[in-house]
Amino acid sequence: MLWSQVKQGAVGYNPNIGSFDIEPGMINNNVVPISLGFSVFNNSNDIGRIISDIDTSIYDVYNYMKDKYSDYEILEYSNQIVIDCIKAMFKYNKYTFYCHNFGKYDCIFLLARIIKYNEAYPEDPIIYTPLYRDNVVIKLSLKYHYKGKTSNISILDSYLLLNSSLRKLALSYNVEELKGLFPYSFLNYSTLNYIGPTPDKYYFSNISQEEYDAIYIESNYSIKDELHKYLTSDLRVHLMIMDKFRQQLYLLERQDMTKSITISRLSLNAFKSMYNKAYSSIPNIDYNKNGIMYNFIKNTLFGDITTVYKPYGENLNYYDINSFYPYSALNPMPSRYYKYISYINGIDITTIKDVFNFDNHLGFFYASVEAPEDLPFGLLPYRKDDGSVIYPLGKFKGSWTSPELELAIKNGYKITIYYGYIFDKVDTYFKDYIEHLYKAKERSTGTEISLFKSLLNNFLGRFGMRQDKGNTYIVNKELYDLLNIGFNVKGMQQIHDKYLINTDLVPKPSKSLNIPGFDYSNYMNDTTQKLKENSIMMKRSQYSETNVAITSLVNAYARVYLNTLKLALYRNGYTLYYCDTDSLVIDKELPAEGEVKVVNNILDIKHDSYNKRVWVKSKDYKWINTKPIIL
Repeated sequence: MLWSQVKQGAVGYNPNIGSFDIEPGMINNNVVPISLGFSVFNNSNDIGRIISDIDTSIYDVYNYMKDKYSDYEILEYSNQIVIDCIKAMFKYNKYTFYCHNFGKYDCIFLLARIIKYNEAYPEDPIIYTPLYRDNVVIKLSLKYHYKGKTSNISILDSYLLLNSSLRKLALSYNVEELKGLFPYSFLNYSTLNYIGPTPDKYYFSNISQEEYDAIYIESNYSIKDELHKYLTSDLRVHLMIMDKFRQQLYLLERQDMTKSITISRLSLNAFKSMYNKAYSSIPNIDYNKNGIMYNFIKNTLFGDITTVYKPYGENLNYYDINSFYPYSALNPMPSRYYKYISYINGIDITTIKDVFNFDNHLGFFYASVEAPEDLPFGLLPYRKDDGSVIYPLGKFKGSWTSPELELAIKNGYKITIYYGYIFDKVDTYFKDYIEHLYKAKERSTGTEISLFKSLLNNFLGRFGMRQDKGNTYIVNKELYDLLNIGFNVKGMQQIHDKYLINTDLVPKPSKSLNIPGFDYSNYMNDTTQKLKENSIMMKRSQYSETNVAITSLVNAYARVYLNTLKLALYRNGYTLYYCDTDSLVIDKELPAEGEVKVVNNILDIKHDSYNKRVWVKSKDYKWINTKPIIL
């Protein structure tokens, strides 16, 4: 199947957005909402909106509190304000609300109280549909019968589009009102009505002494007033950021922000709409139709190279390669035409040129390799039983892509292949899009640079997403315990008396359970019946717009380039200290010209020099006496 056969979404511009946030506190050893609210624009203008165009609604426990109150009453008030706020949001049918870091925290607060409310009021339910991925809720869809009509709203996590703090984003987008400061960890049962000096700097998060001094007062600092002021400002600033980002995105890329949950999806949607011919040519390796090939190619997918060669050095030079993976994606890609080959006793890969040659084909092979003893480091990744990856020398077996095997052969490896898949080689599908984003980034200023950089860097990761994504369910403990025995439950979050899970509902093989006296047949019958009782269909879903072969090759091309550079440095007398993804630390500066020049129209290198550097292990290090120099 080609990607052209994937259903394409409608294009458009959705002006109906809002912001949402919850401010929690510690009550009776429970973290619960103390205040929450939402903001929407109060006019229909799509362009030139300002802070005064925003309406904000706040719901907090103070609305219910009396002169005297117990911690139990505060917990009840907390439950009530969540429901009050959510019901009020249904006034804005078909709106998309954004909440920063929603999936890990705020969503759980909401779901717990909605579940509890639905149990108490089954005749007036709030219908909820969470989308749960990698232990995070990335979208929450809500439905409610509001004033005689069905209303639908969605809450998305804006951090998945703009992965920076709201405070930094407000500065970047020149929002006229900055996000405020509030002592989060000071808020608890005993301080709800606190009035006095500004709480100690300790209770504020990520605040400088200068910022703290600017807000400090010796008396009349009211937690209640400051919380209301802080949340109001937070909601307004957040909505202005999202509105500016939405307008910028539509103006520059003609993309509707609300149609994409994540930045990688947003980048793919832009590619789809701008370069549809290239998009439609990409083959789809279907997990359901060809799971054997999918899983085999997945075994050739390795990440970056992170290695410490020397644990300590002085007067070192650090080189960072910009746009490394987009550059790697400019190399040839696999077509939709492929064949499977197999040699029972193995065969030298260089002797089958009538079947496979490096000039015209791309391959994914299971092979045995033997590295020469005089290499300074291994060129092929090897995945150990514990999942860690090393680059050994000597003899070993594994699965690799042909570009890495070609580099290995050029450097003295002996390669014997046993089986694999061969694809015809075609020009990259991504040249026009990558060059468009790169050139746009180069001629942009301010937040436009961040937008194009983010689209560029997050685009390729989309292709490597698991196809067997599973589905999201909220189940009771009995069903969760059943599923956890014989099914692949990929994530779990307990919410109230329910369990939020992600599973593909594919049973584990009976032999893998290894439970004495376990009746697998009865277990499957019982589980199937319970699933039916809970209206859950045993249906597998998958991402259709992925290609594990492309991701594997892009990563392989990057490693080939980095290993080629490392070998050139070694053979030209450089000492290599450290390598991490797209960066190197060496003892001498690279020349502007010569054998190890590594600059072209897209790829470029930044250089810093450092007096000393100490490594404890990979990705665990410290710089001493830094002095940056940028070429």
